[in-house]
Amino acid sequence: MLFGKATDIYTGVNDEGEKSPANLSEAEEAYKLIVEADSLEDVSDELFDDIKEERSYLKKQIAFFKDPESADYVAADLINKAFNTFGVESMDGAGRQPGSKAEVEKVKELMQQARAAKPKDPELIDKIGEFEEICEEAYERRFVGYKWLMILVGCVALYFLYAGISKLGSAGDVLPAQATKLMSNEMKRVGDYLARMDVAHDTIQEKNADRIEEQQERLDELSKMDTQDYIKEITKRDRARNWRNIRRGVFWLLMIVLYYFASRPPVFLINRRQRHMAFTSKGANVLKKAVFFLLGIFIAMPSFDSYVIVDSLGGVVGSRDELSGALIIKIFGIVLIVAFVIWVAVMLLPVLTVINYLRNYQYEKVDEYFEKAMSAIKGLAGIKK
Repeated sequence: MLFGKATDIYTGVNDEGEKSPANLSEAEEAYKLIVEADSLEDVSDELFDDIKEERSYLKKQIAFFKDPESADYVAADLINKAFNTFGVESMDGAGRQPGSKAEVEKVKELMQQARAAKPKDPELIDKIGEFEEICEEAYERRFVGYKWLMILVGCVALYFLYAGISKLGSAGDVLPAQATKLMSNEMKRVGDYLARMDVAHDTIQEKNADRIEEQQERLDELSKMDTQDYIKEITKRDRARNWRNIRRGVFWLLMIVLYYFASRPPVFLINRRQRHMAFTSKGANVLKKAVFFLLGIFIAMPSFDSYVIVDSLGGVVGSRDELSGALIIKIFGIVLIVAFVIWVAVMLLPVLTVINYLRNYQYEKVDEYFEKAMSAIKGLAGIKK
């Protein structure tokens, strides 16, 4: 209501043909109403932005009516140009924000000019400081990735590290009797395989020729080993496996760190992409809901079947509970879903790291190549540019 009353006071028209205060008294009276409207807390975000814009405009008009050549008018005009330079409406209610590097640099330049004008109005000086702060903040990088993805992959990395480090010191701790038994079992297993292949059809032998040759060489190696040689081989094999697990754990921890830094775009890019990011986040929430829905189905499956024992007259004489056959499906389903989610998370992390790096650090080149690609597609399709 106050905003409408303020604009109703105007009797003049500006260069764009819009209603505007015709003199100083109209501008000051409208400004008082706008200041009062600005102090209200129950206005919509859209109206709040309009009030801020009108307040800035009236400030400029008041300075103009008092002295068209005044420093306050020059500064107010530059502030108004800066406000109109911002090309994005923030979704968090913060008002107009820069959506590109060019917009940030333009506003910085305008604010330098506004400060050089040396305005005396405290409100104008505060506004210049506010816009300078927005420009500084626009280059700050903030994390906008998926924390749940980092947590899942972090669990996998810690598992590999634990599996490797916990067994590294005990690698090869095999007693001679155990080594003798293990070597005997392996020789028997290899011998049985070669015996089956020896009587197999020629086609099967040809198909498994490499495997047969490998197993024959292994059998020759085992026949030349003693217990101590076999223990040394086990030790070497165990240590290699443990170091491999440690390397995997370190690799995935490094991928988490790289993903974190790759997923930190500057604020002006966040402003430009915020609607897309909100949509992506919504999609991620839908995925999480789907996963928990499937888990809920399996968790809700009965673990026990209840039976009631009745006599020939229909009277209840007893009851018993037995494990349900669905329990195996329940356990298997939960394990399968959890394993699938972890596997997808692990596979997605390197891909998302590369994509986020290109989008957040090489965005200018990506935009350039995208424009070239679109121009080429339009040319092939016969669409005029």
